[in-house]
Amino acid sequence: MPIEIWSSGDADANMDQEILVELAEQVRVHPWWNSRTKLVQWLLARENVLPPSAVADAGCGWGTTYLALEKQGYQMTGLDISQRMLERLDAPQRRLA
Repeated sequence: MPIEIWSSGDADANMDQEILVELAEQVRVHPWWNSRTKLVQWLLARENVLPPSAVADAGCGWGTTYLALEKQGYQMTGLDISQRMLERLDAPQRRLA
């Protein structure tokens, strides 16, 4: 499914999109981001929000949480202001805006 809606605003006003792209692989293996993802998974389970529940990842950026929850079977929607990061996450059947 192609990305049809882009967030409004200037993504580069927050952080240069080239930096976001360059850091993507490092961020996905960094302990902070992995711990943050595990915390989200734990909170969802604690609240009995289980796959295939629909979850919106606002600020999905590097995709650490988005990809982990998608792998678990959640129906994900990713939202981010950075068009470049959404393009990197884009794949068939993904909902990104």
